[in-house]
Amino acid sequence: MYNKQASNWVRTEPRCLSDFTGRPVVFDMLSSELKSTITQDNSCKTVLDVGCGEGYCARKVVELGASKVIGSDISQEMIKSAIATSEGDCRFKFYPVPCCDLLKGMNEHREYLGIDSAEQSVDVAIAVFLFNYLTTIEMADAIMQIYKALKPDGVFVFSVPHPSMIFCHDKDAIFRLDSEGKGYYSSRNEKIFGQISTIDGAKLNIMSVHKTLNDYVQAIHEAGFQIEDIREVGVTEEHLETNPDFFKTVQDRPLHLIFKLRKPQQ
Repeated sequence: MYNKQASNWVRTEPRCLSDFTGRPVVFDMLSSELKSTITQDNSCKTVLDVGCGEGYCARKVVELGASKVIGSDISQEMIKSAIATSEGDCRFKFYPVPCCDLLKGMNEHREYLGIDSAEQSVDVAIAVFLFNYLTTIEMADAIMQIYKALKPDGVFVFSVPHPSMIFCHDKDAIFRLDSEGKGYYSSRNEKIFGQISTIDGAKLNIMSVHKTLNDYVQAIHEAGFQIEDIREVGVTEEHLETNPDFFKTVQDRPLHLIFKLRKPQQ
């Protein structure tokens, strides 16, 4: 799906609904971690962007202070777009690999990525709207691999559609799933398709593998992460004041869940 519409996702400014509602909260959670780009061992902070897409979030975390971003994605076309948009900036290292082979791919590309080994090689990790494309088992495996890739005391921030979105299938909404008649528990691990609208009126096809809140918490604890923050995110009053016509169809609705996790010091 994303190979076919990769060019539709390319942007340098907020365009999709989640660019206004979800991603800014991810960046806010990361800002304190990236204010200082020098770590205790006098090296620069590296961010791992799993499911990086066309590089929108990678570019934003560099603006926040990251000195290098390792971005991986299963879509070859998305990676091509990310490389093209980065315009040869050596701070960005994009390569295609499915997240189930995250550590393997990092080790195979370690010379290009500038790392000795995938394990404990990055200071911060993000996965922005990635896990909604994975089953619970695939997600748990990915979270475990991200845990291994992080250095001790490393931070992992990820965002997903709010589980309650399964009940949001209004035909006129700018974020909707074709989920009418689906159950919260009985639809676990089921692929549900839908659409989101952009600020300029384009429609983008999406897919979400439904999970419950407990599915996320269980995978987090099994990997060994500590939960530092969980936020339910939606449209704010500021959004409505800025562009009421765009945001009103999803106001007063939890759109996203965003987790900030930390790998314990060893």
